[in-house]
Amino acid sequence: MLFDVARRNWTELFDLGTGWIYRPMWSRDGKYIYFSDPSHPGTPVYRLRVADHKLEQVSTEDFK
Repeated sequence: MLFDVARRNWTELFDLGTGWIYRPMWSRDGKYIYFSDPSHPGTPVYRLRVADHKLEQVSTEDFK
């Protein structure tokens, strides 16, 4: 969920389904949110573009 201060409302950015968000981090320019999903094999890392809610897997990471 993302809160828009100007409009004073919440927006659901995406539905991860059965997964969950771990260690979300904003990109330096504020256009993306990066996070991993340790509930899936290989701990995939995702990038979410805030402007249009496009979600893409950018890598897998093993945090062991």
